[in-house]
Amino acid sequence: STASVAFNSSVINSTYDDYLFRMNDVIPVSDGAYPQWRTASAGGSYDSGWYSNSIFVRFDNSNSGGNGVTSNSNTLQVINALGTNTREKGNYQMWLNSLNNTGSKAFYGQNTQMASNGLIYTLADGFFRDADGAVNYFKFLFSTGNIASGTFTLYGIAK
Repeated sequence: STASVAFNSSVINSTYDDYLFRMNDVIPVSDGAYPQWRTASAGGSYDSGWYSNSIFVRFDNSNSGGNGVTSNSNTLQVINALGTNTREKGNYQMWLNSLNNTGSKAFYGQNTQMASNGLIYTLADGFFRDADGAVNYFKFLFSTGNIASGTFTLYGIAK
């Protein structure tokens, strides 16, 4: 297990403005851990001012809705925690747009997961940073505990 997975300025640089971050079969070490992401600029501290919101549909179709997850936070977060039971894992995609632009940031994500409550969800996630500045550091971690397993891939999208 590892505490986090991060991509820094050696891969997030001026070669691309937009990136796709994929996380497959992600499982936490600790039950009830929320997937989170953090950003920073070169040599800077973690960004704050992130707002996160998720809209979900349960696979059994008995429940759907939305939930404002965080406001003015230093993390981006989805609404469902992951567990450690068999089949409890998540698959995530996040589009990181205009990272070299010094303006505010708006990211979009999608995920499917079997949450710690044993239910399967598909979600659309929106993230907005109410601050300016380029981003060249992107980190995935859980709200508690380490990452037990998963595959993490960052793709640069050609201009």
